[in-house]
Amino acid sequence: MYAIFGYGSLAHPDTVRQVGGNAVRGENYFLVGLHNWKRAWTVCTDNTDPARAVAYYRPGTSDRLDGQVLFLNLDREPGSRTRGALVLVPPDVLGQLDEREKNYDRVDVTADVDLSGVPDDVKPDVVWTYVGKESAVRAAHRGVSQGSAVIWRPYLDRLRADDLIEIPAGVRVVELDRRKWGEPTHPYADHPRE
Repeated sequence: MYAIFGYGSLAHPDTVRQVGGNAVRGENYFLVGLHNWKRAWTVCTDNTDPARAVAYYRPGTSDRLDGQVLFLNLDREPGSRTRGALVLVPPDVLGQLDEREKNYDRVDVTADVDLSGVPDDVKPDVVWTYVGKESAVRAAHRGVSQGSAVIWRPYLDRLRADDLIEIPAGVRVVELDRRKWGEPTHPYADHPRE
């Protein structure tokens, strides 16, 4: 049995429904703690890379944002604890999640998850989470230090109130149009699982 530890938009029940079919608290969706990791705005989509499939534009224009769009990441920090959602997922969903989380690597965090509140009959054998790829982390740090990093409003709105952490100084929250290969796309729009 497999599970994903979601700490940002993947912790939202609607996202769980989009990728996994359903989100029933106490059945396939549990609130748990992850030890030795903390949330931080340390990963991004580097919108300055013209080769990226997904890019962000100023609303209603063809004006591509010249900067970095920040998202939450997990940074290893001994002694810390992050609250998030443990989502049981069938093996066939893992590939979809990997495709969705292109700025991240899937990492085994089974040893760091507190599974004490999960019934034995559904305890996963392996728990993964998504940790930012080194290139996406470097670009995020560059964007914050240069003042070219922003946070996409729909992403921030997708986070639960207890997911929120302090936004880095100088980083604005903005509305943007998201496009994949030039076509509008929205990862949080409701659509049936294919």
